[in-house]
Amino acid sequence: MNLFGGGDSKKSDAGENKEGNDAASAAGSDEGGDGGGSKVGNMPEGDYIIHVLIIQAKTIRLEGESTSDPFIKVSSMGIDKSSKNKNDISTDETVRFDEHLFLEYNGLKKEALGEANITFDLQNKGFFKGDDIGRFEIPLSKIYNMTDHAMLN
Repeated sequence: MNLFGGGDSKKSDAGENKEGNDAASAAGSDEGGDGGGSKVGNMPEGDYIIHVLIIQAKTIRLEGESTSDPFIKVSSMGIDKSSKNKNDISTDETVRFDEHLFLEYNGLKKEALGEANITFDLQNKGFFKGDDIGRFEIPLSKIYNMTDHAMLN
């Protein structure tokens, strides 16, 4: 996931992809970063853009179903963005999203940055509401403290 800028009008670039439906599997990897930590002390107050690149998901299993219509919802600090849903994906199929999502924030204070997380929900599109398939959540400060403010997984 990319976290651009902060504190001034300069913005830097990076990328994130979401693989698999087991959100916990992503928690163990710090590729593209130095492991960071969740210190908010060096995150300046200001404007931020979170850039998420969703590349693919694989082995999507929905109990009692042979196919799913998956989409990914990304949420942070009251803003939600969703990928387009894919139709009739079997459990052994890899689904390509190749979508960029941007979450923009203005005038963030250190308190908000210190408490902020980003959540990735893999859901199955339903008639009225999506069924949860998997979830991954990580503090934004951890990503900010990684090399290039990026987490690649």
